Amino acid sequence: MVGVITADTIQAGGTFSATFPVPSAPQGQYYVIPCDASYELGCNTLGGYLDALGVLRQDLQTFTESLSPSALGLVVSTVFQASVGLGFEETSNIFNNSGAGFTIAHRSAAKVVFVFTDPVRVNQATGELLFSPNYSNALIVAGSSANPTTKFYEDNGFSPLHPQISEGLVVFFNGAMPAYSVPLGSLGSTNDYFVIEAFQDNGHRVIAMWGVNAPGTLASGVYFDANFAGFTPNSTTYWATGYIIHWQGTTPNTPLPSDKYTIVYHT
Repeated sequence: MVGVITADTIQAGGTFSATFPVPSAPQGQYYVIPCDASYELGCNTLGGYLDALGVLRQDLQTFTESLSPSALGLVVSTVFQASVGLGFEETSNIFNNSGAGFTIAHRSAAKVVFVFTDPVRVNQATGELLFSPNYSNALIVAGSSANPTTKFYEDNGFSPLHPQISEGLVVFFNGAMPAYSVPLGSLGSTNDYFVIEAFQDNGHRVIAMWGVNAPGTLASGVYFDANFAGFTPNSTTYWATGYIIHWQGTTPNTPLPSDKYTIVYHT
């Protein structure tokens, strides 16, 4: 295999160049470049790579592309290490707040923890974050039925991923397009799906974490604790803006790091 790029070699927020020397091959034979490389246009499982025009190339080329500034890994590493205050918005639900607790523990610099009913930090008429006082970026937990802030960002097109219940299915949308669906009846105290995504509100970074049900939101915190701790400003492991993750546990209502977590979709 030649021309392999790994996420660890790419500078987040910048550009990268790589040469993929593909030897002459009989027609129909392809040289596969791994799909875990952190470039925005992705790769093709038939082999080769997509150039800036979206054309599949198998010849000797140099490919240059920028990592999206909204990449989840980049946003997490940036806001958790920035000197400006980071806000953590909670609800009145113990599952949601326990999920948030797994993230709060990883912020050592200036932070403020508040609930969505705080009129000083949240617009009570709309649910939108005010990013003041004492915080410029935020992490929010819980779905739109439990948190009006999540609902505001979904209803107004800020957050790319959002759910709808239709004919016994939970349908996850990416913008206006259905992206993934699961039977609502299949979900329970040891089986849920959750979303972790990043977006912006007038230049402020927002990370949203929510499950279809409350145990899923708690599972998102456990997953964050295990997978996002220790991120550096150059981290590009999670290069998409949002992820849908399937949690399968063994103990009811108690997500554990040893449980099964599967990324089923990303933006």
